[in-house]
Amino acid sequence: MYKREVYTIQAYDKMPIRVARLQPEEGTPKGVVQMIHGFGEGIELYYELAKCFVDDGFVAVVQDLRGFGKMEHLTVSKRRKARGVVKRYTDLLRDVEAVRESVEKIFPSLPMYLYGHSMGGNIAINHLLTQDNAQQKYQKLILEAPWLRLHKPPSRFTVFCAGVLGGLNHKWAKHTKLNRAHITRNREALHGIGSSEIFHDRIALRLFCQIAKAGEFAIKNADKVTVPTLLMAAGDDKIVSTPAILAYADKAGDNTRLIVYDHAFHSLHTDNEKAVVQQDMLAFLNEASTSD
Repeated sequence: MYKREVYTIQAYDKMPIRVARLQPEEGTPKGVVQMIHGFGEGIELYYELAKCFVDDGFVAVVQDLRGFGKMEHLTVSKRRKARGVVKRYTDLLRDVEAVRESVEKIFPSLPMYLYGHSMGGNIAINHLLTQDNAQQKYQKLILEAPWLRLHKPPSRFTVFCAGVLGGLNHKWAKHTKLNRAHITRNREALHGIGSSEIFHDRIALRLFCQIAKAGEFAIKNADKVTVPTLLMAAGDDKIVSTPAILAYADKAGDNTRLIVYDHAFHSLHTDNEKAVVQQDMLAFLNEASTSD
């Protein structure tokens, strides 16, 4: 049994950050897993994975990233225009820190673990690399199919144009025409994503360019991530670049453990092998909790 609370905190610029906290009803939790969702997603699409952590004795915390999730503070028309729009990539990193600080006030003595999927993996790595003392604040890092490069990146000319236009106005955005069938092989999960009111494929040109730049920065500086890391890649990923993830692994230190799920699709935690994936995550977390 577990209890779930959804609430709002304020970012540095007064932007509301919607947060969900799931925790065991009884006993002292082993630690806190702070979860950062992927592109086009939000809190609701991570409840199943969060419950997996909670069932094993952890607290799970997941937030709606700016430009994603429910955006309940906006009207319907403003919400459509705000989808995928973030003024600065660094705002996402500061929001992660704000959530961590809010959780630490509730559970000051519990170890913290950071998890990021896809775009969330990109954010998690760059948060650790660029934010003050971030690597001292987490005991473990789980990266699930992180977006470091795309499986089929746009041309250099397209990226150049996106950079110019995004530099003029951070709100200019476009639909990526993401093929949802490439997300997961699990039909039930795919239906849930497709029918979700929060899922979208829209991204601002400026944000796209900044994520791409952050992905390259992550690969180049992988050896500077000192937090013990579980790096998970989908062998049949048609959304993000598996070779880029392998390049990150090659650059990373001995503290990074790589697992490639040969025939899996991008969303490993919902794919047909999700039971194995979840088991691997829990084994990794429990190694940390027994050694802390």
